[in-house]
Amino acid sequence: MFNGKYIVANGQLAHPDLEFLRTDQSQNLLLYQNHAALPRAFFVGDYQVITDGAQRLRLMNTEAFDPEVIALLEKEPAQQISPP
Repeated sequence: MFNGKYIVANGQLAHPDLEFLRTDQSQNLLLYQNHAALPRAFFVGDYQVITDGAQRLRLMNTEAFDPEVIALLEKEPAQQISPP
C-alpha cells in the first residue's frame, strides 16, 4: 500500500497491516492506520524501465511487485544509477 499511513473507508477493511482506529458515525466512515506504510523517502537497490503506463500499473498490482526493492521508471535515467 505504498506510503498511505492512514486510510478512510466507507466499509470494513480486513488486512493484517491495517489497524482500525475510529468511526465517524455522522459520515459513516472508518479510519484505519496502515502499519506497512513506506516512509516518504527511501532508497531501493534496483529499477526497471517500463514505458507503458498501463503496463506499470498492472505490475504494481501484482504480488510480485515490491516497492521496497525496485523502482519503476518511465524512461532510462540520464545518468547511470548505482545501488546504495
